[in-house]
Amino acid sequence: MTEEDTKEHHESGWAYLVIFNDLMCGCGLYYDRLVLLNEVLNACPLWETENTPEYLRTPLGEWFLCLLDKAGLIEHGSSIGGSWLTNKGIRLRDALNDESIWEEFMNDTVGLCEHCETKEN
Repeated sequence: MTEEDTKEHHESGWAYLVIFNDLMCGCGLYYDRLVLLNEVLNACPLWETENTPEYLRTPLGEWFLCLLDKAGLIEHGSSIGGSWLTNKGIRLRDALNDESIWEEFMNDTVGLCEHCETKEN
């Protein structure tokens, strides 16, 4: 067994890495952006006439969806407005919907997952 195999995995730490490596920094309206991210991930799949929140039907909203697409959290066919979650997006959504993980983020007590630091997200 290698040292890597003995490290404990923390799903909140994995989510932390995805958020801070792929999406944003922790300054400014960090908590509000986490709420927005969680809301959008929970709205997927997005279909322009059904699930897509009105604020995502703006140029800035589409830009946010493009950011999620580039981070590998969503993918789409012919229109970014009709996006669905990737496996990575499902995993992040599920982590942010876990009450104990959400509480770690809201209380700023989550930290990096040592096990995940050297692995692909």
